[in-house]
Amino acid sequence: MKTPNDLFSRLPSVNDLMENPRIKSLVDRVQELEVSNGVRQFVDRMRREVSRRSLDAPIPSIGEIADRAARFILGRHATAAPQVVNATGNLWPVGLTGPPLADEALATLSATAQHYHARPGSQVADLVAQVAGGQAACVFNTPAGAALLALSTLADGRAIVVARGELGTMDGSIRLTDLAKQAGVQLVEVGATDSVSLDDYRGALADGAGVLLRVESLPHALRDQTCRPEVSELVRLAAEHNALVVHHIGRGALASLGDDIPLDVVTASASLSAGAALAIARGDGYTGGPTCGLAIGRRELIEKLKNSPLATALAVDPLVESALGATLTLFRDTERAATLIPTLALLSTPILNLQSRAERMAAQIESKPGIVTASPVEIPSAEDMGGTRPLPSFGISVLCEGHQLGRIQTQLEESRPQIVGNWRNDRLLLDLRTVAPADDIALVTAFDSPSDDSENATTTTDTEEEA
Repeated sequence: MKTPNDLFSRLPSVNDLMENPRIKSLVDRVQELEVSNGVRQFVDRMRREVSRRSLDAPIPSIGEIADRAARFILGRHATAAPQVVNATGNLWPVGLTGPPLADEALATLSATAQHYHARPGSQVADLVAQVAGGQAACVFNTPAGAALLALSTLADGRAIVVARGELGTMDGSIRLTDLAKQAGVQLVEVGATDSVSLDDYRGALADGAGVLLRVESLPHALRDQTCRPEVSELVRLAAEHNALVVHHIGRGALASLGDDIPLDVVTASASLSAGAALAIARGDGYTGGPTCGLAIGRRELIEKLKNSPLATALAVDPLVESALGATLTLFRDTERAATLIPTLALLSTPILNLQSRAERMAAQIESKPGIVTASPVEIPSAEDMGGTRPLPSFGISVLCEGHQLGRIQTQLEESRPQIVGNWRNDRLLLDLRTVAPADDIALVTAFDSPSDDSENATTTTDTEEEA
């Protein structure tokens, strides 16, 4: 009777792999200690993969295993993070950066990095203000930095009022309570977790609070608030008590995304038009630029932020600032933005385009080893994954053979580019809403199995994207 040990005995040892020419050739590019450590870690991964297989499952040849080990080691050695094809349907999944920058933003960033340049000064900040419709703006190194400076500077010794349902993490990473503690300000929670009224805010203002803070946990129309006042209502209430309304719009956009994107996104321009004294936004998010923090609003408040001792410590990097300026130049023309800014291009892709691609790729993936079925599926908009699937989509539902599941999961994880989708047991859902058409080939070829014959070994190494 076969046991898991029978499978383990068919795997090459660390010494066997270290003697393989494919691994030996790495020593010219990677330190020997790093190679040996990488081989040990890869062998451990292989043993875990094999333990999930059927006892009758085939074991790759030592040449194939050595090739996979070499890719694993080179991937660890690379200074840049590995490229990822994001097929989760979430534009900003946990553990990944956001969509790429526009080509124009990359070109401007590269040109700025290659030569001495005068600092942009107020030009980019002025552009931020123009796009959002504010009197003035300033740019900071991180979104949290912009929020920290706004809280610490504008409270002026008075408490900040926030709805209890908006007390979670800001931008998915920093808790608002921790940020307020660091800023040295008092937060007053009002309302329930799912609702808040004007009377709740009114009571806190009567006790001397100086700022009403509105925080958007979701930047689009799927925001789950059963009852809360509009920003304009908060503005009128705050005016009665000589208080300010500060609106943190999260990943919302600086202005409307245009007719090509049927998405009701929270915008800084709408907030300021409603009377908010200050809007805090991100350079990335639905604006589609680099990660940075933006503050837009009344001129006297922006000057107050810029004159804070913290402002220098939180100053934006000139490279990021140049990329932001190039992005906003595109953003002002919504038709061009929907084509040239990758975030907006993904959102504006017609559902029929996604369906056509899903049907074509499903047929190709279904022919790959270890795949039972691969079917195109319609994916409705949903509030799962933190409300990050606001538009309907099309994707591919892939059912894997049970004894091949471990191999396929490892293969997609170790492929370059890496493929990230939504696994549920032995089924993988690939959502094309977040996959650029240029990545379609890489997505399909990542399912290729290593060739068994030596004649195709070179082709496999050079063209296949699995580990």
